[in-house]
Parts: sequence; C-alpha cells; structure tokens
Amino acid sequence: MNNRIGRWIGVVACMAAGMGAAQARDLPDPALTPGETRAVSAQALCAPGGVPEPAPRDVQEIFDIYVAYGLEGPRDGYCAAAGGCELDHLVSLGLGGADSAANLWPQPLGGEWSVHRKDRLEAVLRERVCRGDLTLAEAQAALRGDWREAWRIYVTSAAAPEPAAVAGVEYRSGGIGTGEREALRAVEDRYRLKLGFAERGRGSYVADVRVQVRDAAGGLILDVVAEGPWFLAALEPGVYRLTVTYGDQSQTRTVDLTRSTGWNWFYWG
Repeated sequence: MNNRIGRWIGVVACMAAGMGAAQARDLPDPALTPGETRAVSAQALCAPGGVPEPAPRDVQEIFDIYVAYGLEGPRDGYCAAAGGCELDHLVSLGLGGADSAANLWPQPLGGEWSVHRKDRLEAVLRERVCRGDLTLAEAQAALRGDWREAWRIYVTSAAAPEPAAVAGVEYRSGGIGTGEREALRAVEDRYRLKLGFAERGRGSYVADVRVQVRDAAGGLILDVVAEGPWFLAALEPGVYRLTVTYGDQSQTRTVDLTRSTGWNWFYWG
C-alpha cells in the first residue's frame, strides 16, 4: 500500500461562519491541492528504502485541510456518504509527491473512486516508472490530472497478452502492471504450467527470463523468453524439468503437473 496519512480521529471545532456545504468529489480542488512534488529522481525512488514515511501532523494542521474543503472532519459533508475520508497524497510519496498540505486532500474511503482504487493506480504507475516504461514526470502528471482517466488508461484498458505457440504448445507471458496481471488471472485456468519471477527480498518482479521446458525423457518442448514476470503454458499432464535463466543465473526444478497446477515461483538475488 502506498504511503498516505491515516484517518483523523477525534472531535473538531465548528467551521467558520459562512462556509458552504461540501459537495461530493472524486478529484481534489487544484487550487487547494495542486499536487506539490519534491526534487527526487526515479532511480532514487525505486531503490530500496527510497520511499519516505509521512511526517506526523498535529490536529490543527489536519483540521485546516478539512476546513479548506468545507468539512468539519473525516465524516462530514461528502465524506459522510462515502464511509469517511482520509487525507491522501495526490501525488504519492512513492512517485515523488511532497508531504505537504499542497499535496493532501480528504479522499473518500468508499465509492467507485475511493482511496483504495487510487492506491492500486499508484502501484501500477510506480511499477512502470521503475521498469522504465514511464517517466516520473508522466506518472506525476497522470495523478495531478484526472486520475480516473489514468485508471482507465493504465489499469482497466490492459488486456491479457496474446498467446503464442511453439511446436503446438500454447503459452503467454506478461504481467507488467496490475491490469495485465488481472487479465492473465482471468485466463490462467487454461494453462497447467504457471511461473512467476521476482527478486528475492525486495519482491520486485523481473522479466526477460529464458524458460526451457523438457519432458521426462529429456526432450526439449519449449525454449522461449518470458517478456513479463508471469508465464503460462498449456502443457499436458506429466512430469517436466524446468530451467529458468535470468541474467547469468539459472535455476532448475522438476514439476509434476499430473495433479498440481498451482504457481511455481522463482527468485533471484
């Protein structure tokens, strides 16, 4: 889960006279929350320990942010109909957002465009930035603009990679981004062999892994490169010998697909 400020609990004072009732909103007010960022590189953010923890905030500072949005607290106004609000960073800390009032807004916990959905978008954008598929500036702009549109572009528009075949054996590789992984999840039951690739400890996915599959007699069935961290292959029931290579490091494993069709994970580092 991306860093964000916890819910504000407690009773707050009444709002200033003349403050109008807040309206339900999926997006912050750009005049109040422009999405301030800090000077940091994508390389620094993607390194281990590169995401800072949010600073503690006193009650008055939290109160001031809610008041600016016409709210008495996290269960007032548009927050009440959404099961409450919490202060969220418009541009996440993991994508270089500043831990400041100019990057915070009361975001609903419930509803279609909740804080939880935005968390998932932030995870997809961060993964793409760290893979080099997006620049940090592009990811920040996606969040500063209409993040609902960014969700449609980067999450829901993803489709499962098209299948390929070698010697009659169908396979798919991909899984870059949450949307693509969800699309692969929808078709995974068609494939007996399911492989995942990641870095040990960090948990970061890896791609461009060479996958070699041999049958029980040692015959080579598949020798392909997985273009993403997930690999699916429609093998017949049987026992197979796998050799997977990432960089200059290879791992070998025997898998019995006569009964088990679960995921096999390989880790490097």
